[in-house]
Amino acid sequence: MNLEGKITVDPWIMLGNPVIRGTGITGGLILECLQSSETVEQIATSLKNIEVEDARRI
Repeated sequence: MNLEGKITVDPWIMLGNPVIRGTGITGGLILECLQSSETVEQIATSLKNIEVEDARRI
């Protein structure tokens, strides 16, 4: 399954949780960061493997 080109769901990767393609960064991790009041820009800077637009797609 492929959502918006960069978000992938595969039962063999991170137990089928949505991830940013090519990384092990799950949508859940990004949502946790947002819950802790981090901005999308801060998340992209701290995770380094994603771009701001990747984090916004979650």
